[in-house]
Amino acid sequence: MKGFLLNCQLFFLFHACILFNNYHFCAIIRSLLVPQTKLYMQSSQRYSIFDNNIINDIFGEEVVLVNLESGVYYSLRSSATQIWKRIINQYSIEEIVNDLKVIYQADQKELSIEVQQFIQSLLEKKIIKASDFDNKINVESSPEIEKVAFSSPLIETFSDMQEILLLDPVHDVDKAGWPISNTTNASNAPKS
Repeated sequence: MKGFLLNCQLFFLFHACILFNNYHFCAIIRSLLVPQTKLYMQSSQRYSIFDNNIINDIFGEEVVLVNLESGVYYSLRSSATQIWKRIINQYSIEEIVNDLKVIYQADQKELSIEVQQFIQSLLEKKIIKASDFDNKINVESSPEIEKVAFSSPLIETFSDMQEILLLDPVHDVDKAGWPISNTTNASNAPKS
């Protein structure tokens, strides 16, 4: 029971930190909440996009990912954009952390934990997968005079456009025209 209460207190503190934009303290609390067994990934491991159903585009400091199979889309913001740019260019975890040390005011341990947690989240959502390829392409960083404060990588999940994204304009066409979703086709199908 004592462990449960401690986790509840940490969870409350974590969300309070988010509310007050104290991301450094938030990262420390988050590392205490996440089971440590997930955080020991090989630092030399590289990743690639899970399959052709995941498309992505970078808009300034935001990455938008769309899973065409599920209709769910994601927004990556904050340091997640910098991490994503490196993931898709075949950086290892160690190389990502080393690059982030140049950009952000944070220690290596904090960055390593945050990168591993973010990658674990992307793996669980089947956005990326482990890769055997070693075709690293260097990511150009803007020459910053001063390092900026580090904030945890943010990934937001949206399903509000799911029905529209799942429409198939090639295969879901009948005499009524497009767009006709599979659910609409099934309900309007002639009954025998």
